[in-house]
Amino acid sequence: MKRKMVLKGMVAAFSLVCLVILSGMFASPVLYSDEQVVSTPAHARPVPNERAQDGRMDMVVPAMADLMDQSGTIVLHVREKDFEKAEEDLVRYMEASRSFNNLVVSLDMTESDISEFTEGNMENMGALATLLEESRRMDELSRLEVVYQDEKDSENFYSVTYEGEALQMKMEEALKRYQGQQTAMTDIGTKYDLPVSSYVQSVSAFAGVVDETDRTRQGWGERHDDGRPAPSISVSPPSVSYGDSVRVSGVTSGRSAETLSLFLDGREWTTATVDRAGRYAAAIPASSISAGRHLLYATHDGGYSEVAEFEVLAAPAALTLEVGPSASGWEENIVCSGTLLSRGEPVEGAGVTITSDDGTTLSAKTDAEGSYSCTGRIEPGPRELRAAVSGEALPLRYTVSDTVEMDVPEPGALVTALVMKAAAVLIAGIGVALAVRHRQARRRSRNLLAIPRRPVGPPEGVWPGTAPDAVSQAREWTPSEVKERYADLISRGRYGDAIRLLYLSIAARIGRDQKIGNYNALTPREVLGIATAAAPAGGLSGFIGAYEKVRYGRSEPSYEQTACLQRLYDQNSDYGGERD
Repeated sequence: MKRKMVLKGMVAAFSLVCLVILSGMFASPVLYSDEQVVSTPAHARPVPNERAQDGRMDMVVPAMADLMDQSGTIVLHVREKDFEKAEEDLVRYMEASRSFNNLVVSLDMTESDISEFTEGNMENMGALATLLEESRRMDELSRLEVVYQDEKDSENFYSVTYEGEALQMKMEEALKRYQGQQTAMTDIGTKYDLPVSSYVQSVSAFAGVVDETDRTRQGWGERHDDGRPAPSISVSPPSVSYGDSVRVSGVTSGRSAETLSLFLDGREWTTATVDRAGRYAAAIPASSISAGRHLLYATHDGGYSEVAEFEVLAAPAALTLEVGPSASGWEENIVCSGTLLSRGEPVEGAGVTITSDDGTTLSAKTDAEGSYSCTGRIEPGPRELRAAVSGEALPLRYTVSDTVEMDVPEPGALVTALVMKAAAVLIAGIGVALAVRHRQARRRSRNLLAIPRRPVGPPEGVWPGTAPDAVSQAREWTPSEVKERYADLISRGRYGDAIRLLYLSIAARIGRDQKIGNYNALTPREVLGIATAAAPAGGLSGFIGAYEKVRYGRSEPSYEQTACLQRLYDQNSDYGGERD
């Protein structure tokens, strides 16, 4: 009985939890109008679609004007050698550029001349970052050059002059890229009535900074041959792309060191082992270098090689995007994944930005297999999403995936569906378990009173060929049969079934006397009530009371309890026992 109550309580509690979870979905919808600007936790007032109203340019043009104006201030601060302010401006410019890129993707304008402006702006951003970084380093080298000249430190002086050459080349390369975007950027700016004068002036200022640093470097002292052997150096091929490697090799006559240092763009990049013949070789993967021209030189035993030059070309890439509902929790409702390949090879370590048409952005990074994955929350409803890779740190072109459409669910919707399915399965399982348990209980009760079949002749006093009445047809176990069955159950340790047998034997006798056919469906108290109504119960009430305590106790009855019930059964001379 208690187990049934516990199971019923569990079902009721689980049903209540399910109703609480679903309560947020039962809110009545609100009919929206211009006069009724309201919302509920379950429904939000729809926002007009800017793209449908063709108001996209009203959002894009001001951002374009701001980008063209910011580039001029960065160059101005670099020219004044105010590198701290230039860096602050560059950070703001890069953040504004990324926001602009996301806006273009969300408004689905990647196939227009706005896309051309985006690519040109990304090229300018890389050139400005190079200008700031190399100008600041060149300013430091100018001070170091004076110190090393005064100290006659030829080795460090050589290092400074070589690095200065590399920096100058990178600045000239950045200027070339910046100037290369001028025509396209100004044409687009003029088309949309943007103020382009600041941008045009920044191109001239950029060239002035590069010329000034070159004049400063030319004023440094000349390198003098100190008699130390200089290693040779060669690179092959002269231009590479993502997935390729630059092979560096040469010969040195120095013998005091077994390793040779290779400097890329003025900074030590790697080392190479020198064999007994003085030869060395190394490989530089292009996937770890930004696009553009690069300088390389070697140093060994205090000797410096000539400067070798090679170029890394920005490679095209293929970016995919797949989206689906997130099952990770209540705060997130979307999961994005995809791959990034370049020339058929996976790209590792690339930053991927996923942009929704509601303005939300998610970020991820590719692994060694070129795969990426991230989860997040965007506004529910029909959405269009795209993924993009800027190629700022890797030699890749700016790449955008195809547009993916998705009906984004509410956060936690998938979890709620799974909970409801689990609840349905659990409730069904509990129902089946209860049905099986009830069926087994009824079968066991019938087995306890099962009487072996044996030929039975006509009852005494009934002539053959006549139908006996219902009373004479009813049959019950004799005390000896009950005793035999009882002993068998006791020998097998089935004490509960043994006391049940004694009770059913008495109930069967009372049912026959009172002409009750379904006595098995009656409770012990009901059986006692029927017997008491017919005649004084005598010792039957004591047996029934003891039977209920033992039968419905928390634990299985013991042998001693069963023996006590057996004695009460024997003492009940009216309905069972030896004196029946």
